[in-house]
Amino acid sequence: MLALRISFRNDISQLAQAIGADVESVRVGIGTDRRIGHSFLKAGVGYGGSCFPKDVQALVHQMKTIGIEPLLLSGIEAANTRQKRVFAQRVIEALQGTANPVAAVWGLAFKSDTDDIREAPALDIVAALLAAGVAVRAFDPQAMENFRRQLGAQAAKVTFCKSAAQAAQGADAVALVAEWNEFITQDWHKVAKLMRGRHIFDGRNCLASKKVSDAGLYYHAIGRPELKPGEGRQGTMGVVSAG
Repeated sequence: MLALRISFRNDISQLAQAIGADVESVRVGIGTDRRIGHSFLKAGVGYGGSCFPKDVQALVHQMKTIGIEPLLLSGIEAANTRQKRVFAQRVIEALQGTANPVAAVWGLAFKSDTDDIREAPALDIVAALLAAGVAVRAFDPQAMENFRRQLGAQAAKVTFCKSAAQAAQGADAVALVAEWNEFITQDWHKVAKLMRGRHIFDGRNCLASKKVSDAGLYYHAIGRPELKPGEGRQGTMGVVSAG
């Protein structure tokens, strides 16, 4: 059910992105219905970890084995896969025409406050960036070694950095994939000075867009209008996400 809620909100984020709506306004609206609530309705790059993927896959397999077509459950996994692919493609498209493009990936674990990289969205996102010829500079407070081992031979193509700032050095885009607090509280004016380009991709809708855009950066979130420098709005805390 939690995986379903996550994939539902991510499907809606695709619609919102396409028509210029704000998925966070949608989340707040439907979450006010006490039968639904706000939990697990925040748009992002998709779920990972040891439970959601294998549990959904197990149910799909069991139903198919006994001859029941798992229409809804199959859609959960497909929506989650698409969410990661679309996020990576947005980064790639923003860097088209850039000579020797470089992307900083902040957050490699499947969520913050863990070193667990099982089914982490960053695995697919980094692979897609590399396949498109984008150089990747990566940082995570805890999951670096696990991620390096999981990548295997491809790890040689990734520059693993000692800090978020080091990863941003010379980057054309920063892609936030896991919402570690140290990423959320960055001084964006300092980040902007480190970067070569001006694109920030918020894969967890956790940043205050005004702080990002006031630093002269383009802000790209999930299911929300893309903002040019100076177009951000003051962030709020609580039910409504920052920015």
